[in-house]
Amino acid sequence: MAGEVVYVPLDEARLAESYSMEGPQTAPPILLIHGIHLGRFSWVPHVAILRDRFRVITIDLPRHGALADIPFTRANLDRQLTYITTKVLDRPPLIVGYSLGGYVAVLLANDRPRDTQALLICGTSVDPAGWRRRAFRTFMNIKTLFPPRLFEFGSTIFFKATLPRDLAARIIASPFDHRAFEEAYREFSLLPFGQMLASYEKPVCVVNGQWDILFRMRRFEFAPRERDLMATIARSDHVFPLRRPRQFCDIVAKFASSVAGEEAAAR
Repeated sequence: MAGEVVYVPLDEARLAESYSMEGPQTAPPILLIHGIHLGRFSWVPHVAILRDRFRVITIDLPRHGALADIPFTRANLDRQLTYITTKVLDRPPLIVGYSLGGYVAVLLANDRPRDTQALLICGTSVDPAGWRRRAFRTFMNIKTLFPPRLFEFGSTIFFKATLPRDLAARIIASPFDHRAFEEAYREFSLLPFGQMLASYEKPVCVVNGQWDILFRMRRFEFAPRERDLMATIARSDHVFPLRRPRQFCDIVAKFASSVAGEEAAAR
């Protein structure tokens, strides 16, 4: 049946294949969560920058990389993130989510705040509701008119045109199941992410590109408290974290250090 979610077991053996970790074991942990159609290896440049100071964990979300055959459902996300924060790490990490990964990060912070140290999201400052939900539904309907191979051809052109050559090659080579679009829409399109984030009591940093109009239009609602941090990167768009990894990592490192400093002062 078209669109049917097929049950695929997501056990610890599969979960163990779906993450990478680098950096000193005693360093502060950072969990990087990628956007749609990317995968954990889209973070390779960022890991190289951060791993000397931090314990950096990257994962393949369901329908990506090592979990390309696993449906993108809240149950599977909860199983995966619980495994990382309770079985792989020995303390709560700073959660860094980009695009779709930002919504996953907000979901984790809302459902399991004790398993998080703080939250940094990028390209995620808008609820997928109202006209935006209808616009995405229209995109999904249009997408079904084209065979996946043709859509993938267009994605390949996009990655090659917007990203450094080696990064684009890694992303293109990484397995991806296009059912991720429909499943993410079904799981997330009715969730009030802004409200969920507002109830999160730990430090929050909201990052957006200046030209990323669609995904930054509700940024003030996603960082409503005086203590929340917000950064708008000049002359940048939605993919700037991938195209300018050092600048993005500088923001991540400074926020991580400030959070660690606050925790030390509180003890």
